[in-house]
Amino acid sequence: MGESPPPYPEPSAQLPINHVTSILPLDADLAAFSHPHTLLISAIKSVDGLGATVVRYWTARSPMASITIYSQLGINSFQYVRNFRELGTFILPTGIEPSDVHQCLTSLITESPTVSSDPEIIPHIVAHLSSLPQNKGLSVQLFSIPVFGSSAEKLLAGGPIPRWKWAKPTSVYGQKSGSWEIELGKAIEDGEWSAGKDLQILVKGVPEGNADY
Repeated sequence: MGESPPPYPEPSAQLPINHVTSILPLDADLAAFSHPHTLLISAIKSVDGLGATVVRYWTARSPMASITIYSQLGINSFQYVRNFRELGTFILPTGIEPSDVHQCLTSLITESPTVSSDPEIIPHIVAHLSSLPQNKGLSVQLFSIPVFGSSAEKLLAGGPIPRWKWAKPTSVYGQKSGSWEIELGKAIEDGEWSAGKDLQILVKGVPEGNADY
């Protein structure tokens, strides 16, 4: 009688299958850049519509050291930023030319002893312009948007050159934030295309001559 065939090897114990869910972390910049600042946007109004937009920022501590950014972005695109506000149309004092607008607005801050904090600046400008007589003069339309930096004291904490980035953690699309951009308009346009409305705009300062930031 022949030998019995060797027993079949027992099947290896099957390891349990772990179903791993990939969780994308929230943009770390949202935590680092959480301090709100408000930018004033102005556009000269004429019979041809609104002119080029100019973005401005002052601090109550040093209003003469302001930030002025000329933008080709239309007002319709600025409306994609969360909490965009239309502040109204105002007639500037007689004799003010387009090149004088920034100096005119700055003087409203420097000549007022009541402006003691940054959040008071734009409401003060609007209140003062609203009180002026509606004579014939340059007509300017004002808007505001919030941006978020890494410091409550300074808009550009890391250096004098601004960089901008859009973020939208609630976006239903795959992309929830953009890259750091040299131009504010480019960051908003990219966010508008990628995520739609209710964008948050983050801002940081970088050193002069450093293109790698």
